[in-house]
Amino acid sequence: MIAFLDFDGVLHPVRSTVDQLFCRLHLFQDWLRNRPSVDVVISSSWRECHPLDELRSFFDGDLQSRVLGATPQIKRDEWAQWDGEPMPTRFERQREILQWLNRNEGPCSSWVALDDQAWLFPPHEPRLVRCDGSIGLTSSNLDDADRILGWSATDPVAYELEAAAKDIFESADEARAWLQRTHPMLGSRTPIQAAASPGGLKRVQSILQAIKHGGSL
Repeated sequence: MIAFLDFDGVLHPVRSTVDQLFCRLHLFQDWLRNRPSVDVVISSSWRECHPLDELRSFFDGDLQSRVLGATPQIKRDEWAQWDGEPMPTRFERQREILQWLNRNEGPCSSWVALDDQAWLFPPHEPRLVRCDGSIGLTSSNLDDADRILGWSATDPVAYELEAAAKDIFESADEARAWLQRTHPMLGSRTPIQAAASPGGLKRVQSILQAIKHGGSL
């Protein structure tokens, strides 16, 4: 699961003063810590003038490894408007997100975009959570993100599954990758998807136990 994250208008209000920057980041980080199967990709225009290491440094140390990267920048033809042609940037942020998914995760990955600029996405894009740019991110926005990703904030199953997977695999990244990868013994669903039902959860737990005891499932 991927959260594509804007900065201005999300992690702080638009036109914030220096001391107001990232004043809403704590909300996002608290949300992220309780959703271990969600990683972050920066879609903010900040990526155009700040290197990825610097973008990661804005996050607390325990979350920096979950910032996977930044979306590609679509090149703008600055001369097009001189010939009376529109600049080819319609729904630009959506296109950048889809490019990143095609290169890294595949077009069917579960994702959500947290952004205050709805015009950068197609009308009625169901995976967009539109924040109020004058306020920034709110708990209600994060509830909307949960609904889009199919996450139940009151259900600790996914959190417990990731903890169990981390005990078995060599790294947290490998554990998250396994939980988000379709599995032939789960009807081509991911372990996270299968765990939504009691029967599926038991099947995922049995697969993890088999791996722990030397299996290669």
